[in-house]
Amino acid sequence: MERKSLAIRLGPAGVEVRLPQWASTHDPRVREAVMQHLARAAKLVPPELDPPRPLTRAELQAEADAWADRLSVSPKRLQVRRMATRWGSCTSLGNVTFSDRILHMPKLLRDYLICHELLHLRELNHGPQFRCLLEGCLSDWKLREEWLVGWVARSEIESLRARRR
Repeated sequence: MERKSLAIRLGPAGVEVRLPQWASTHDPRVREAVMQHLARAAKLVPPELDPPRPLTRAELQAEADAWADRLSVSPKRLQVRRMATRWGSCTSLGNVTFSDRILHMPKLLRDYLICHELLHLRELNHGPQFRCLLEGCLSDWKLREEWLVGWVARSEIESLRARRR
């Protein structure tokens, strides 16, 4: 890319690294920078957020149904699929989609994502009204958002370690 510095982003697909054209992924300095970034982000996760056993789609549906009742919303359709750049989405038609990575998440993070997407049935954007709704349901939503980033970082570190073996 035409950039002067390294950029690292954590999201549903894992870690995304953007390099200047002159840099290489094989450069030990790049690898070290990525590992340092992941280690810093992984510290955001409290130790009690250890991943549980993976959920089935039916169990996720039951959790989403419970949240829908609590929030007084009715999604037309709920699906789980591979999503490269998002944790979830909600359409104006009432269709809610979650990344398949939600099935492997701790409940605190799953609850945040489910609540977030279902609230889009009331407010389709991320403006002040949406944040107010989110605050009313999950007063610690900002903290859970940070934990989500840390959980991704920790998952990436574990994946990198497993590949080295």
